[in-house]
Amino acid sequence: MAANTMDAIKKKMQSMKLEKEAALDKADQLEQKLAEQKEVNEKQEEEIQNLQKRISQLEGDLDQAQTQLEEATQKLENTEKQLNNRDRVPAGGDVIVPNMECNPRNVASRRPLPQSGCAISRQASLRPTSERGPHLYAGSFPSKQ
Repeated sequence: MAANTMDAIKKKMQSMKLEKEAALDKADQLEQKLAEQKEVNEKQEEEIQNLQKRISQLEGDLDQAQTQLEEATQKLENTEKQLNNRDRVPAGGDVIVPNMECNPRNVASRRPLPQSGCAISRQASLRPTSERGPHLYAGSFPSKQ
């Protein structure tokens, strides 16, 4: 009986020793996995920080581009307003017809000529514009009689 009890105790100690080794092996494996996961997390956090910096840069670039677009749009609107104001017939003034021969018959046919323009007064007399080119003078000319 004492021998059976000793054998049972030895078997129990052997099984507990095996369980302890298995638990230590499992703990080592889990510690290794934990270290690997920490390394992956650090890399991902670094990537997140880099992406956040990039997002900030892109937002700054977007703000700058929107500002430039607003400025360009405003300049375009101002230029269009100036062009529209210049194309209007001033009271009692002459009108410049761009790229037209200074011939009353050609005004009706609208035959274009490069770099030419005619000033048409309210009395329908046609005169060439100054050497400054078309659209540069929209004032009144003295009437030819």
